[in-house]
Amino acid sequence: MSRIFKKHTLSVAVLSALSCSVSATPFDNNNEKSTEETEVIEVRGMRGSVASSQEIKRLSDTVKDVITAKDIGALPDKSVTETLQRVPGVTIERFESTTDSNHFSSEGTGVVVRGLKRIRSEINGRDSFSSNSYGGGLSYADIPGELLGRIEVVKNTTADLVAGGVAGTVNLVTRKPFDSQDMIVYGQLKGTYGDHREEVTPAATLMFSNVWETENGRFGFLIGGTDSTYKDRGDGIGVESYYERSSTARETEHFGAFGTAIPGMEDRTVFTPAGVAIRSSDSDRTRTGLVTSAQWENTEKNLKVMAEYIFSDAARERDERVVQYAEQGFRVNPNNIGFVNGTFDDEGFMTAGEVNTNWLTNASRFNKVKTRIEDYSLHVDYSPTDYLDLAFDYQHVDSSNSVVDWTYSSVMLPTMASWYNFDGETNRPATQIINTGVEFDLSGDLPRGIHYTGEPANPMFNEQAFMRSKMDHEEDNEADLDAFSFDLEYHIEDSWITSVKAGAYASKKTQLSRNSDWNWGEVGGAWSNSFETSYLKHPELYESYTFKQNEFFGGGHLKSDQTFLFPRFADVHNFRNFGESIRDISAGAPDLDERANTVDGYLDSEMTETSEERLELYVQANYEFFDLTYPIKGNFGLRYVSWQVESDGAIRFPAPFGWDPQGTAATIAEFYPYENAYANGAEGARSFIKGDRYSKLLPSFNISMELNEDLIVRFATSQNIYLPTFSNFQNFKNIFSSRVYDYNVAPGELDVTSVSFSGQTGNPNIEPEEALNMDLSLEWYFSEAGSTTLSIFRKELDNIIRKRLFTENVTNPEPFNGEDNTMPVDFQTDTNEGSGTITGFEIAYTQFFDFLPGAWSGLGLSANYTFISQSDVEDKKGFGEGSAGAGGRNSYRAFKNLDLPGYSDDTVNLALMYEKDDVAARLAYSWRSDYLLTRRDADQFAPVIAKATGQLDGSISYKINDDVKVGFEATNLLDEVIETELMYEQNGRQTPRNHFKTDRRFGAYVTVSF
Repeated sequence: MSRIFKKHTLSVAVLSALSCSVSATPFDNNNEKSTEETEVIEVRGMRGSVASSQEIKRLSDTVKDVITAKDIGALPDKSVTETLQRVPGVTIERFESTTDSNHFSSEGTGVVVRGLKRIRSEINGRDSFSSNSYGGGLSYADIPGELLGRIEVVKNTTADLVAGGVAGTVNLVTRKPFDSQDMIVYGQLKGTYGDHREEVTPAATLMFSNVWETENGRFGFLIGGTDSTYKDRGDGIGVESYYERSSTARETEHFGAFGTAIPGMEDRTVFTPAGVAIRSSDSDRTRTGLVTSAQWENTEKNLKVMAEYIFSDAARERDERVVQYAEQGFRVNPNNIGFVNGTFDDEGFMTAGEVNTNWLTNASRFNKVKTRIEDYSLHVDYSPTDYLDLAFDYQHVDSSNSVVDWTYSSVMLPTMASWYNFDGETNRPATQIINTGVEFDLSGDLPRGIHYTGEPANPMFNEQAFMRSKMDHEEDNEADLDAFSFDLEYHIEDSWITSVKAGAYASKKTQLSRNSDWNWGEVGGAWSNSFETSYLKHPELYESYTFKQNEFFGGGHLKSDQTFLFPRFADVHNFRNFGESIRDISAGAPDLDERANTVDGYLDSEMTETSEERLELYVQANYEFFDLTYPIKGNFGLRYVSWQVESDGAIRFPAPFGWDPQGTAATIAEFYPYENAYANGAEGARSFIKGDRYSKLLPSFNISMELNEDLIVRFATSQNIYLPTFSNFQNFKNIFSSRVYDYNVAPGELDVTSVSFSGQTGNPNIEPEEALNMDLSLEWYFSEAGSTTLSIFRKELDNIIRKRLFTENVTNPEPFNGEDNTMPVDFQTDTNEGSGTITGFEIAYTQFFDFLPGAWSGLGLSANYTFISQSDVEDKKGFGEGSAGAGGRNSYRAFKNLDLPGYSDDTVNLALMYEKDDVAARLAYSWRSDYLLTRRDADQFAPVIAKATGQLDGSISYKINDDVKVGFEATNLLDEVIETELMYEQNGRQTPRNHFKTDRRFGAYVTVSF
């Protein structure tokens, strides 16, 4: 068969050394029909990895970037996610959830390619799949880097690739037995220390691989495992939403008072925050991973069989203590924010001083996430003739995912003069604490001078504490995947069409999701039995914790040590038993498993069964014009996708109206009888919905031209889709009640001015997002481990998935007064709406300076820069039309024309490398500009912007001999502070939100390989 591009000696050497690891994806074939002998000069270490990476990129059939680990353990970072951020156009997410901006992770949690999260994740060319409803497969961090041969980031596509990566496809390729003809035994022990957590955590990796030549063919077997523990501590300072304080303020009209001017400032318009929060959390992460692979090749070398098994068991636990004014943004009544003193900037926003929130919440929160995945696969390559290659692939995945999130909160209410009103046996004086507020200074780069007033050191301050509320939330998901593929390639001689490929892919994913409500409930209220759970009467329920001035957030941010009483973590960890015991002294709300009509703690409406079926067919022609002045090669093809979902679920109606300070159930029953009957906590019958079948033809065209031996110009265009996740199309309806009050009515008058209903639902008829992708690149490979690339790209997006409101009439299954009880409900759901374009360019450069004299010849540099611009993809409608919901939940700061979340205009990566003799070192810096983290924060209910940030990491290793290497690595050397801001108004004004600081980590390791 013809070979288009001339390969210099190094190219052939690198490809020969890579052997079948270069073609480890299931649909590639390792043809060994050529009998020409080539002298192999194997380049190892960082140079070898760079050389093999750029050679795979050079010979690829579309736009692709590759990171290889020529040596075991040679990936340049402590995790796969961290490694991916070094790729041009790739950034990583570090928040544990983009909708919960209060929890920052020291480890990377997600990947963004060219400004989009619409990525297809693969392992060995197959689906990376887990039971997580929100998308994403096996976490990149759960695959040990030592067991990977390379990472591919495919930024455009070809017809023979499975659809799903509008932004790109990330493929992790594990090591295979046939990667080496020698027996390999590898082991690594590592200890990592975090300077804030001040604990050392261990990690161990073992791998064995060997190949045996027998009369029945060649056999290979590889097994590798890893076990690691990771502990860190994170501190955070959060500024609550700002609110206008003037006689003409209108944002919170639902509180009944239009004007919220500060007394004495009636002629001014100023803005104050609701408060300042501090938090500290300890996170423990454990991971156990196993990768096995068995290969066999017959003596004729035309049949190969490979079986693989991947196992991952990962868990993360977090203990968090938070002191805050715990109100969601839309629930804050600015009239209750007491301004004590302060200074304001030129626009009237408070920069320093003291506000009095009247109460503080001290919350102890335990969160645990556990994921288990087993991935089985079988791959067969068969070449019955010299012209025909056949490939068959089967994959089965079993996955489970569980979440527990348990919180108990105590509160201090200074307005409570004494406990005498609630307990006649107490002789405590009727002494009132005047303030429960907070001092702060936001005038500098970071918040400082934070001090909670009311004198926490005063025993009466702590005696005023009582157990206010608890909240539990749990998830328990199970899912499985079965996928089949068949591919054939027919090679043609003496034709510009060098081969024709065709194939089919079919998969079915199923999920049983158990996802509970966020079960918030009162344990005690200031108007009820709060004394029974007070510190004064039951000190055993509490433990004190001190935020130390010289340690919290690295020191210098608190005005003094701050000690508070928190619910005991021992009790929070034992949530179920604790809930039962505390009800002996308090008539608290039931836990999840104590609700009526539950199965294993879940209501019928909290359980959905969902499946997704997919069929894909393709045909692709590969072509070459090798006798032209400027040889060209490429491919063109067509892929057909058919996709359909179905889901079984139920409706949950609102809980009955309970007592609250503004209205009673009796009041609502009298004036709103139908609404009161509608909110009866009933569950509707289960329903089965089969979504509309989605079909799409996806054309693709790729061409590359060799201007000379080392200079290539490449153009690629294709259509691709991104499939919705289970969370988008699950069949469920959760309905909630909303009441609006008039706080200024006379005693005895009705204070509820309206009752309405809103809810959340999935959308089984949602469609995939679509994109037309175009790439043009110029690639110059000027040395064996040196290259420069300039890429220009454009993505035309359509069918963008967005949150929207719509109104539907829903009938309660229980009639009222002999009539059907039907109410209009404003649902929030995911739907397809909007289009736009993303354009940008990437510049990448890598070189080792071998021409420098002596030890300097070991220096190398890698650098890349990406610029991205969005056009017309902004969400022009916000959440759409519909009910504002309770307290304006749906309309509160739901701004329009926001960018797509996750998109940064600029990203920069710099890496200074050194490799000489037995020493290898690397210093790498990654930076990204600010971006929209979420358009709707779960706490403040406003858009959150993540500020520009960077991270510097380093490593150095020394090879003692051919078998033993020792090394040292460091992460977050600059002790970076992560900052976010809240969007205050439509014109883009931003106010401070969160500031986070996590551990700097230092690790030492030893590896043995022979």
